[in-house]
Amino acid sequence: MDGLSLVCAGLGIIDEDDDGKCVGYAKGEFCSDNLKDLVRFLRRDDPERRGVFKQVCKWNTVSKDLVPIIIYCQEDRGLVLNAVKVLVFLTMPIEPTSVDIPQQMEYLWGLKSAITYSDILPVIMSFLENPLENLENENFTEDDWKLVQLVLTLFRNILAIHDISTQQKAGGCVTQFLCLRDKCLEIFFQENVMDMILALTLHVGGSQGYLNQENMLLLEIFHCIFKGQAPELVAKVFSKDYKAEDGPDNAVNNLQFIMKEEKEKRKLCSLKNLSRHSQFSGTFTRTLLDGSKVLLKGNPSVAGVALLKAKKNCRGPSKREIWDQGKLASERKIQQLLHEFINQFLMGGYNALMASIREDIDTEHREFQNSDVVIFFEVAHFITSFQYYKSLVKVTYCCVIAFTILFLTFAWDRHLCCMIHLACRMACFVPLLFIVVFNFKSESCMHWQNSLDDDRMGSTSCHDDDTSFHGGSICGPIAETMSEAMFLLVISKWRYAFEGLNQTNNYKFVSVAGSLVKIMICMLDLVLKQASEDSNEPHTARILLYKLFYDQTEEGLTHFLFTLVKSFDPHKQPKSDLTNMVECIYLVLRLLENLQANGALRV
Repeated sequence: MDGLSLVCAGLGIIDEDDDGKCVGYAKGEFCSDNLKDLVRFLRRDDPERRGVFKQVCKWNTVSKDLVPIIIYCQEDRGLVLNAVKVLVFLTMPIEPTSVDIPQQMEYLWGLKSAITYSDILPVIMSFLENPLENLENENFTEDDWKLVQLVLTLFRNILAIHDISTQQKAGGCVTQFLCLRDKCLEIFFQENVMDMILALTLHVGGSQGYLNQENMLLLEIFHCIFKGQAPELVAKVFSKDYKAEDGPDNAVNNLQFIMKEEKEKRKLCSLKNLSRHSQFSGTFTRTLLDGSKVLLKGNPSVAGVALLKAKKNCRGPSKREIWDQGKLASERKIQQLLHEFINQFLMGGYNALMASIREDIDTEHREFQNSDVVIFFEVAHFITSFQYYKSLVKVTYCCVIAFTILFLTFAWDRHLCCMIHLACRMACFVPLLFIVVFNFKSESCMHWQNSLDDDRMGSTSCHDDDTSFHGGSICGPIAETMSEAMFLLVISKWRYAFEGLNQTNNYKFVSVAGSLVKIMICMLDLVLKQASEDSNEPHTARILLYKLFYDQTEEGLTHFLFTLVKSFDPHKQPKSDLTNMVECIYLVLRLLENLQANGALRV
């Protein structure tokens, strides 16, 4: 560590004013060489012990040297880039096999705080101006790609710092870290980092082959942005159904309340396990072996006869049930920013990014680990859930608008009023309302209809493929997730993971795949309920359902769902997995009944 201390000490000295604030930085004579040596130290650091990482964080080198170098030495581009490389190595995610993980997590949160509350993001973003311009002009070079890759890796590492150790939770630091997470996201939005990520995503799958190699890195960034967020809250953040009490502070309070309630339950359970009559005393009779009876007074449990003593049930340690991991959502302002961000993502590069990664997984173009597939499934689940809840909110909004239109046209069409009156009496007002709205011929209604259609995302013409949702108003923005190829990929990975549980014990993969299949089937159900028959979406949904559930043998999906329910282990799987499977079976049976009733499926 002597060489490391000399390297860090030779970087330079910060200039402070009378109040102790940094106003400049005097770099050392060999500052650039020392930064390169520091990069070599970190590159050779043991990934499990990370001794160099811990020592550099202990010396607070980031706040005292690296941040001032980036801010006050911008004229030396090479020096700043070397400082960014050091930050990339310092913020690398923790290896699962590492030792002393809680201490590493504490150091990483310190690094995130130092970066968030500094002004280095604008400086780093300024280095991407020329590469982004070259990308737009199709002059993207290998040097531009390396610079973009470096910056994206740094942003991925910063966003990936979100886990909170048990010691930190016990110390009451949860709210502090959640506020830091939200502050970091807010800074990323303010400095146009999110816009840059969306712009790069648009070019995935294009003519620039360099960015096609970074599709997984971009997906990891989206995964880190969405992790911990509740898609239902983000989708409903602008609606009246949004609950303000679901913020981070109340989420922590709810967690504490659940822990307290669980403690009381354990205490009550231990009291019930005591011998029920051990504290009672009185007069009792005992029947001896010869049939005679003896009168006893006092507590029978303290008698000398061993048969009268309470039997102790010897048992091993009880198995604990797996708890569901709750969501600690951000505050409403951050959720509003995320809502707009996801809308832009859906209008732009979501389908291209997901199609690119799915093709790589199918063709095994690159070696994908199970953790990479889990990230792919979790991002697809979050975006699909967001689109599902957003579509529900949109349908409610359409109902309100339709009520207003019908009320305004009350005096112009008596026949329409009679239909409304009859529908109310038959308790089927809303279905008839949609029929009236879609067939209403007044100019005002047509104007509203056209404006609503203009606001729909993906309002292009329907795709020629019968199993494609491209161009649909509900599933169009997530067409690649709702494709037949995606269904087959998720189900095949789901089956393979379930069959190998005895060897891998990878219940997380089974849980993630099951959650994704459930929300995908929910989207098909929503299409059949809400989509207009004039569109191609209901037809596509019926074809997909027919292909997925045509096989009712032991190899079919329906039988596989029943197998998952029967083999559910509450000691290894959270109850939400069982809920997802039961709900999925219910949806499947109901959808198949509807298809059979419509004549689209024969049993």
